[in-house]
Amino acid sequence: MLIISCRETKSIFIYENPRETVIPPTHAVEIFFASMMRVESIIGMLMYKSPNIISIIACTDGKALQVMSTLKGCIQKENCGKECPFKTKWHRYLKEVISCRGTSEEGMAASTWYLWLKSTSLIDQVNNFVLKWKDDEA
Repeated sequence: MLIISCRETKSIFIYENPRETVIPPTHAVEIFFASMMRVESIIGMLMYKSPNIISIIACTDGKALQVMSTLKGCIQKENCGKECPFKTKWHRYLKEVISCRGTSEEGMAASTWYLWLKSTSLIDQVNNFVLKWKDDEA
């Protein structure tokens, strides 16, 4: 799994198949590889950056979309009685997770990240998650 993180735009791009990589046009990105076996813990670590957007290009046997759906259920209190795997310090600051595929969502349409995605062939493959944090309301 290849992860590209941009502090400036508070955006994270996750490629479950690193062979299909396109680097976004920004000056300050962090790029790192992570094991597909530890998707939950990797996404948990990425949440400490309080990202506004997480974009995922999944592969057929990938787990990142499943993990993000679980996170969305945790936030909406729809976790079917299961204990949420994301009971961490950052969890209480996350207000909402909105998923959209290939289309813009409020708070994402004007972002440089989304405009870049629209200009690539990836837009039809990408799953976007817009994250709203409680401290962003001020």
